[in-house]
Amino acid sequence: MLDLICRAILLFFAVIGMVGTLRAGIKWLCSSRKKEPYCLVSVMKMQGHQEDAELRLRDAVGRLRWIGGPEDRMVLCIDDDMDMETRAICTVLARNEEIIRICRAEDQIRDIF
Repeated sequence: MLDLICRAILLFFAVIGMVGTLRAGIKWLCSSRKKEPYCLVSVMKMQGHQEDAELRLRDAVGRLRWIGGPEDRMVLCIDDDMDMETRAICTVLARNEEIIRICRAEDQIRDIF
């Protein structure tokens, strides 16, 4: 019985190691060979009342962190007439997560960056 438990634990860690190695290999294959500076931006447009605003923003932040890459990463939340509750949620998240920026739909690109 103990032998079976040890094998299951060993198999579990082997699978985790293979997934990590596969992720690193894919990241290496997809990365640019040129080391030019760039910025990763995820754009989220929020309009009206969004029940899942927090989930969508946290998911975008998590995905950008998982991808890795440059230090310049940003989740751009576009306010297209959000209601007060959604705007409050987005503002609180923007205070907690430094990579979230909130802008209005009519803002110019130079004002955002």
